[in-house]
Amino acid sequence: MITELFAKALVNEPSDGEGVACKFYRLTLDIGVKFYRDEEERDKSWSLQKIGHALDIAPAVYEKFDIETSDGDYLYAFATELVITIYDILTSQLGFRPFNGWYSENEHGWYKHNEYNYIRKYIKEQFERIDIQTEDLHDKNIGFGPNGELWCIDFSEFEIEKYPLNWDEYV
Repeated sequence: MITELFAKALVNEPSDGEGVACKFYRLTLDIGVKFYRDEEERDKSWSLQKIGHALDIAPAVYEKFDIETSDGDYLYAFATELVITIYDILTSQLGFRPFNGWYSENEHGWYKHNEYNYIRKYIKEQFERIDIQTEDLHDKNIGFGPNGELWCIDFSEFEIEKYPLNWDEYV
């Protein structure tokens, strides 16, 4: 269990990754935490990742928790299994560097490769068969689990087509 005191100390450190919806902090070799400013966004992402894990296309999710920051605001978080993203593989392991010091999905050329389009299509099809529309499936949001599993890690741009979605059917 992640204590509130530990979580408060963690968010004052530089994050290991940052997206539009959350900041990510690595805790161990296997576990990290995603912090959101919006509770509803956290709950949506947690639920969709839990469904993705049940479909074998997302890492495991663990406890959800809230912390009060020093300025009286709240952060909403959950613990998650770690992934090595395709971006990590391209930059750290293969030495690729994005142009101009910032990231743009069109700079990589990776998007033009059939292999990557197959990866995106596979994840997209798994979610769409249960009426969840995917977006933002770039190489920082897709990676591999510890046994080579293909996993999606960002669900903030996903849209649920059917309401109410029966979560129990998938988790």
